[in-house]
Amino acid sequence: MKIAIVDDIEAEVRKIDDLLNEYSGLKELEIQTETYCSAESFLSDFNTKAFNLVFMDIYMDGITGVEAAQEISRKNSDVLIVFLTTSQDHMQEAFRIHAFDYIAKPVEKDRFFGVMNDVQARLAKKQPDPVLTFISQRNEISLYYSEIAAITSLGNYLEISMKSGKVYKTRMTFSVISEQLLQDPRFLIINRGVLVNMDFVIDISEKSCAIMNGIQFPVNTREHKKMRQTWLNYSIAQIRKESLERGSR
Repeated sequence: MKIAIVDDIEAEVRKIDDLLNEYSGLKELEIQTETYCSAESFLSDFNTKAFNLVFMDIYMDGITGVEAAQEISRKNSDVLIVFLTTSQDHMQEAFRIHAFDYIAKPVEKDRFFGVMNDVQARLAKKQPDPVLTFISQRNEISLYYSEIAAITSLGNYLEISMKSGKVYKTRMTFSVISEQLLQDPRFLIINRGVLVNMDFVIDISEKSCAIMNGIQFPVNTREHKKMRQTWLNYSIAQIRKESLERGSR
């Protein structure tokens, strides 16, 4: 397991690192850690280094932990983020970007080990992700559902927008592709010819739907309340599911 620790207080970084060393010894688990004294230094490395887990201090000079986590989620939503905080003032904002958990400072060993147990269980329990296969520029492309942020119909083409920002074009019809994806609870049609992955939705208002990679789509204004409620229900269900999975262990 590869873990990053991001905190501008050196003593806090050492404490987390020491706890990880103790935990890895007890569990006979191989853990590699990288430490960073700022969100900026971490983000400059994030593109080239793959992490399973990031311990992120919320309150730092410069880029805050929440801002850094938003950037992480845009680039790789599979990375688990655990916030380190002295206050819960920004926790609502933190969990809107699907943070895995948080640990209050000063960090207590029992709480820390409990979170690490949950992290291990999540990484071990990940289910195979369905795949969407299509032809783009004469090449067969296969994409995991979890990589797809949105699909839009543009004339004779569909645009498939990825969480990375990359866009594919294909001649598949919207009805065919939506029939397949709507069997998965993550996907929602928000307007004629526009389908989004609710894992990446930040907000649905009367006029638009904003997703994590900065794109906004117009919504069906007469149905926006229903769509917003569907998204909120989905988000709550995901949180409850995670809580039940933790409680059953």
